[in-house]
Amino acid sequence: MLIHASCVHWNGKGVLFIGPSGSGKSDACLQIIQAGGFLIADDQTELTAADGVLTASCPTTIYGKMEIRGVGILPVEKVRPQTPIDLIVQIVSLDKMERMPDEKTETLMGVCLPKIDLCPFEISFLAKLKAVLNKKVS
Repeated sequence: MLIHASCVHWNGKGVLFIGPSGSGKSDACLQIIQAGGFLIADDQTELTAADGVLTASCPTTIYGKMEIRGVGILPVEKVRPQTPIDLIVQIVSLDKMERMPDEKTETLMGVCLPKIDLCPFEISFLAKLKAVLNKKVS
């Protein structure tokens, strides 16, 4: 299934970013790549499910490329062909983030995954994402 989303692999985890066009999915991926992560797909992500695992990959036409708003489409050196998804991040504006949200999940292709809301333009974005992936602040 092809969806409008971006995906990275960071610290051994697959993260799928969903949100409307222009919300900051690519910006989130760019920050993670700069922090040592790998791009799976930017803007269009191919999902497959097998044995309770949701896996993300990139359509061949855009593999290893990323649209950076205000810059253009650039090649990315740090890429991986696929990753199992561990977390779904709904990209939201800072004013839409809940202070103390309830735990959320989302089911895609029959696979239930944890889901959080984050704003990629917040200075603590990477620290928050890392804390969620590690289930602790380090």
